[in-house]
Amino acid sequence: MLTRWRDAAASFASLGDDPVMGQPAVWAFGDAVCHEADIYGAVANGHVPHDAIVLGLSGLIRRWRDRLAHKGTPTLLLRAADARDWWLGMPNHPEAVTVEASAYEFFRALVGRRSEAQVRAWAWSSDPGPFVQAGLPYPFRWTRQDLVD
Repeated sequence: MLTRWRDAAASFASLGDDPVMGQPAVWAFGDAVCHEADIYGAVANGHVPHDAIVLGLSGLIRRWRDRLAHKGTPTLLLRAADARDWWLGMPNHPEAVTVEASAYEFFRALVGRRSEAQVRAWAWSSDPGPFVQAGLPYPFRWTRQDLVD
């Protein structure tokens, strides 16, 4: 398997951006982190390493920012005390809605591993309805049932 990855790495790294998904290396990394977290949640105690989660969030947040802008939601400030802040909309907007959760929770939600109810339960400064109703970037959707991992 490692030999096949080595053989494919150069051509994979040179792939052009997909108009919807962005850079293949970025979404492939995020996909791998997502499924590693699924496995941890199903069979083990613990989580994917924090730095992998934060790195995986970068592409997801960019794509959710685009989705929210397309849906016309207000500016959103994602505040992860264990990582950093991310602006989705106009930075420092005086009427921005703020939501606080861990980087892990943001990551798991943005890959469709949290329900609308779980997202609404985060610490929101205002009604989360517009953001929840806007949905997630392709190909993700909120889960129908709460997931805990």
